[in-house]
Amino acid sequence: MILDGRGSASLSHLGAAAAREALRTALRKWEPQLKTLLDEPGHELAAVGWQGFAQMLYHVAGLEQTKLAAWYDTGCDHFEFTLTLAVVGCERIGWLAVGDSPLVISRHGIAGLATPLDETGFANQTTFVVARPQGRLGLLGGVIPSVGVTALLAMSDGAATRLLELKQQTPAPAISELIACAASNRLHEAVLRRMLKDDAWDRITRDDRSIALLSLRTASSAISEDSGE
Repeated sequence: MILDGRGSASLSHLGAAAAREALRTALRKWEPQLKTLLDEPGHELAAVGWQGFAQMLYHVAGLEQTKLAAWYDTGCDHFEFTLTLAVVGCERIGWLAVGDSPLVISRHGIAGLATPLDETGFANQTTFVVARPQGRLGLLGGVIPSVGVTALLAMSDGAATRLLELKQQTPAPAISELIACAASNRLHEAVLRRMLKDDAWDRITRDDRSIALLSLRTASSAISEDSGE
């Protein structure tokens, strides 16, 4: 799960942090429904069920903006953020994305993008989770088979500037290296922090850099260079 606060909103990191905890609570609460959607073989309505579930998660996240706006006596737009989330089941993986935080899926050792890239998203023209949506939510998502999937990696747009090939719409080689390190238990928090804090990033972006990596062979790992997640 990656939540990245809107750069032009000074309190967006609070919205992202509150929504992250609310989403974790909701996922635990709705685990029986998730098992039905993602664990049972041959579930013909899994894709339809996940779409409804994704919309509920969107509104769970947006509600936290309303709560914070009331507490700080300000507008909900001060707490907006992008959101990318995936839930792994025995048969299927459900994913959703709002905004420009990409999701990479590695299947049989080959990494590819699950979320389409829109280069305007890297010019602060992206979509955000909002408390009171009007019209379309800007919510992408779906279910994919779990078979052969060895890792999932989500990142904020700040990290994507170096970890994705925008023109080719493909992950950079560094992503496969990170996934391989995680699979062999060689991926340590200190190494990730040094990578994300490297001065070379500043030549491209000064945006927050966040990565969330789940290896299906080892335990999960998540790291942020700053408070964007």
